[in-house]
Amino acid sequence: MKVRFYSYGGSGLKFITNFFKCNTNIDVFDKDHNPHVFLDINNTDIDKQVFIHSNPINAVISFCKRNKKSPNWIKNHLKHLNQPYDKIPKYVSIEYILEHRLDFGINNLFKKWISASNNSNNICLVSYEDILKCNNYLLNFLEIDSRLNIENSWKERVSRFTDLDEEVFKAFSDIFEETIYLRGQIGPFYRSFNL
Repeated sequence: MKVRFYSYGGSGLKFITNFFKCNTNIDVFDKDHNPHVFLDINNTDIDKQVFIHSNPINAVISFCKRNKKSPNWIKNHLKHLNQPYDKIPKYVSIEYILEHRLDFGINNLFKKWISASNNSNNICLVSYEDILKCNNYLLNFLEIDSRLNIENSWKERVSRFTDLDEEVFKAFSDIFEETIYLRGQIGPFYRSFNL
């Protein structure tokens, strides 16, 4: 079975992909696969698609940490997300993101995946922060033996919005208001088609 995992980044995508690559016989690798774009749901080459999401504020904090270690990381990530990146500086701070209300296309991408899941029985959305609660739902969706347990390998987030001061948190919440609201509405595991 061919399964592709997607995310807007900063959501445990590498962990999840490697977990299933190492612990199952499902095909999760494709050198041409860009996991940060929306894929046509009518693609018949792929059996199942899983969109891993996290609190977008946590994701952006993760982006900033990566950008400190590797200048231009955010600029390159915006390019992967098919977002404007030409005018983005080499070093991007939280202040820059807030000043420019940079949402990385997360709000739009998240809505697209919810809509796609509403129209396909081969797509689900899973919250990384709640992946342990979703273990059996995800394994059932992927038609994998439910004795496989993500818990033994799972790593808790390092980037957390709880470390932000109240004013910065509110500013981020305003930028990602729609995604935060929708995440609350769909819950940790979402697959609405034919339910």
